[in-house]
Amino acid sequence: MSDTMNTKQKKFVTAYLVDGDGPRAAVAAGYSPATAARLLALPAVRAAIRAETERRQAELERHRAAAQERAKVSLDSLLAEAEAARVVSKEAGAGSAMVAATVLKARLLGMLDAERRDHEADRAQRFGEQQIELKTAATLLSEAATSMGLPANASPAQIVGAVATRELATPAAYRLLRARVTDEP
Repeated sequence: MSDTMNTKQKKFVTAYLVDGDGPRAAVAAGYSPATAARLLALPAVRAAIRAETERRQAELERHRAAAQERAKVSLDSLLAEAEAARVVSKEAGAGSAMVAATVLKARLLGMLDAERRDHEADRAQRFGEQQIELKTAATLLSEAATSMGLPANASPAQIVGAVATRELATPAAYRLLRARVTDEP
């Protein structure tokens, strides 16, 4: 992992790689769950996650190739066995076994990988939308804090405390103010 990350960030990356759950990984590393998006936006953290994922994928591929070599298994032999199982299932009238053999053939040929890629794309899109929502929420909180004379990085509790101590405009006063603003050039 990168030397530019601190110990907690390295723990976050390690925990994130377990299941891709940012808030859970943040807690495991000693952060609050809300910190996950900010951590995932750090270039060093993203690079460490990407590098470890690529390393794991390459290692998995090496193990798969070695296992195939040991078992002398090839895609063609697996497809032939799946087809033989489908034929036997059809002759025996075992519809569910026949379907299972057909699904196995589709998986072996990568025909069902599109579904997995679609799921990963949806997950990435949801993550992007969550990032935008977090940025929007942070901007709104910052603006609310500033409008009340608090520092831009005031906590929500501080903002609520400031709101609680202020007098709120009555609906009539609000209508007057709004009418005045719309009448100005």
